[in-house]
Order: sequence, then structure tokens, then C-alpha cells
Amino acid sequence: MSFFDTVVSPDFIIDFLTREFGNSGQVTSSGEYTMPSPFMDDDWKNKFSMNTYTGLWQDFRTHQSGDFVKFYALYLEIPYYLAKHRLLVLNFAHLGLEEPKEPKIVVPEVDPDALDWSKLTRIPEEAEGLEGKVLEAWRYLYSRKLILGGDKYYFCTEGRFKDRIIIPYEYEGIKYYFQARCLPESEMFPKYLNPASSSGVKSSQILYPYDETEDHLLVVEGPVDARTLQLQGVNATCTQGSYVSNTQMQELSNFKGKLIIGYDNDDAGWKGIKQFDFLRKRLNLPSIYICHAPKQYNDWNDAHCDFLDLQKYVEENSTLFDDYYTMKREFNLL
Repeated sequence: MSFFDTVVSPDFIIDFLTREFGNSGQVTSSGEYTMPSPFMDDDWKNKFSMNTYTGLWQDFRTHQSGDFVKFYALYLEIPYYLAKHRLLVLNFAHLGLEEPKEPKIVVPEVDPDALDWSKLTRIPEEAEGLEGKVLEAWRYLYSRKLILGGDKYYFCTEGRFKDRIIIPYEYEGIKYYFQARCLPESEMFPKYLNPASSSGVKSSQILYPYDETEDHLLVVEGPVDARTLQLQGVNATCTQGSYVSNTQMQELSNFKGKLIIGYDNDDAGWKGIKQFDFLRKRLNLPSIYICHAPKQYNDWNDAHCDFLDLQKYVEENSTLFDDYYTMKREFNLL
């Protein structure tokens, strides 16, 4: 069963379109909603059409089309994954206002791995007053030059993520995901822990928040590297590993600037890069660029800690994937 079938109902779509566009649109007997293009100011004809039963739409003025989640994301100018999250919340509220004779809403079980953010310990920018493992967490973040600019990090003291640093994924005040890292001296395995898929959000559906208005986007493996690059003025996101899913690629396909892949320069990283390029071609997107972290460092954060100018480095070392791949293959470096 699709996301549309379980979350977005025809009534919800009609209510949303009516509320947002008023009398400018109309619904036919077959459930087709037509109106002027919502993405063009000078459209006076009904060049936009959406099937309220399936959520599929087409805009003949802008030559765009897709599902309702994509429309919602484009209209509100927010990322696809955030649109999906908001629709989930809004539609439960929408259905909660109704009083059907036989309620068909299945309330999901509470995720045992879910975090109560109010009970987490906020890691401050200054170490004064800290002690124990919270102080260890602060020292790690400080040593990695991540305690900057009011960034929010937390420490968990109970549950599945006990004794781990919580790295939140936050957009416009909404925490929609997180990754939990063990302390550097800990013997915990694995080093990074993601929320269980029972929470309703999988790591393969998520991207670290980034600026959609920039002319470039560097895609790396983890949130520490992504945030590191952002602190140096590089627009960056991450895919929680050296693999990009179809859902993540669909979101990235909406980015209009240059896509640069900064996965690790190892076997797993190269498999991920080639898979990224395969999905890119399937969506008819422009060629991607490659830019690995400087080879004398373990990762982007190591280079950051050594005060390397990463913004300048990325500008000077981003190479078209086709050219880079050909060169590496000719010199037997793959």
C-alpha cells in the first residue's frame, strides 16, 4: 500500500486545494481538479490538473508533474521529505476531526526508540559546570570544532541511545530525524546508531537539511561531515552512508544547482558514486561532479580540524564524474 493510500485522502486534497486557491479551481464529476497554474502569476486558463483520487498532477504551463507530496513540497517550497512528514501529521489531524461510524484509522504503535527531546541533556557551547560523560561529549565536539554558531547537540542518558551524542536533523525548528554517536573512548558498536524503522522514518528516506537556493550541493556520507562543510560555507547534505536511495534521489532531482558527490575514496564509496550516477541518468539529470576529501585526511572533518579552507578546496577540486572516472580507469586506479 502506498503512502498516498494510507496518508493522503481525496477529501484531504480537495480541502487543501479549496482552502489555498478558493474559487479559482473546480472539481469535475470524475474527481479532476482544474485551475490556473499555481506556479505562474500570469496564468488565467486552467492549465493545471490534479486527480484527487490518486494525487497525480500535471502543470502544462511549467511542464511539471508528479504526486501530491511533490506538489505540496513545490508549492510550500520545502524539501520532499519534510513535505511527506508534514502531510502525515496534518492528515492525522484532518481525519481526527471526522466522526466516521466505523473508524478505520490505525494508530501506529509508539516507537520504543523514540526520543523525548525534553529529557535529553543539551550540550552547551561552554564546558563550565559539565561533568562525567556529558563533559566527554562536549570535549569530543569541541575537538572536532563542531561547537560553533549555536549548533544544537544533545546527550542521551537512558534507553537504546544511552551514553550517545544525539545529532539532530532540524529544519525550521522541526526535528525530523537524528543520528546517535557513541563517545570516542567507548567500545560501543556500531559507532553510529540510527532510529529504528518502526519510528515510521527510514534513513533511506532522509537527507540532512541543506540550502535549496545555492548553486551547488555536496553530498557526503554522514551528518558530521555535512555539518562540518556547512560551517565552512559549503552547501552540503548526507545520505547516512555511501548509498543513495530512490527516495533521496527523487528529492535531490529537485535541486537546480551543481550536484557534487563527496563520498569516501574507497570501494564502498565508489560503488555508491556509480550507483548515484546510474539513478541520475535514469532521471535525466545533468552530469554529477566528484570531490573527495583531501587524501591526507581521514574525512572532511579531519581536514576542517586542520584548518584547511574547505570552501576553496571544493571549488578547485570538483571534477565532472565522466572525466574523473575515465582518468581513474585509464590509470588503473579503480
